[in-house]
Amino acid sequence: MTKRIFTSAVCVVAMAIVVAPLSAATVITQFAAELDASIIPSMPVNDYTATATFTLTEPMVGLPTLAYSIQLYGPDLNIDGILPNGHDPVIANQTADEMDDVWGIHLHYSPGDTMGPHVLNLIGRPANDDGDAVADFENDSLTGVWDDGDASGTNPPDTKPLSDYITALKNGELVLVVHTWGSDNGTGLAGGPAIGGRIYQIPEPSGLALLAAALGMLAWRRRRTDSF
Repeated sequence: MTKRIFTSAVCVVAMAIVVAPLSAATVITQFAAELDASIIPSMPVNDYTATATFTLTEPMVGLPTLAYSIQLYGPDLNIDGILPNGHDPVIANQTADEMDDVWGIHLHYSPGDTMGPHVLNLIGRPANDDGDAVADFENDSLTGVWDDGDASGTNPPDTKPLSDYITALKNGELVLVVHTWGSDNGTGLAGGPAIGGRIYQIPEPSGLALLAAALGMLAWRRRRTDSF
């Protein structure tokens, strides 16, 4: 009986870890992505990488937001990248190599192995849809916030409302992609994808610790029982 009660208690603790955020006024979930060329279908040859972190905030009242921070290693976040309607060679030539300059950064809906439509145009082409985007050109980093107000349309290249893609985000179906001028877009033109990474959810540290402690106690209890 004691063993059964203890096991039930562990199950209750585990369930509480999952359900607890739902009772809070605001639910905050952390995500991350690690970018390289391996996820790009055309397999471009480069040694570029990038890292990104995301914070999803879901208030009980109001609309959700997804704050992001991206750090590039290799591609240059040139000021030319904020000119979606044209390419200025004078500005682009401010960097040593124009070919590694960022052409655009987007979030794609990609539930499978193919690169799906855009859901957020962060910076560059085809549009700068995130009104909260702040680029640090010197350090090749970008921060911003995706919200429903950034939506620009329903066509594949358009930015969509965040609310429509929260489930996809939590299911690991969104991919962050960086395009550069030196990458072929498949038609012999510049602006193809250079690196990308699937966004994954970061487990809640406190929840994992509590669950590990509960499971550890259960294992200890079983060993003690088996010794009698």
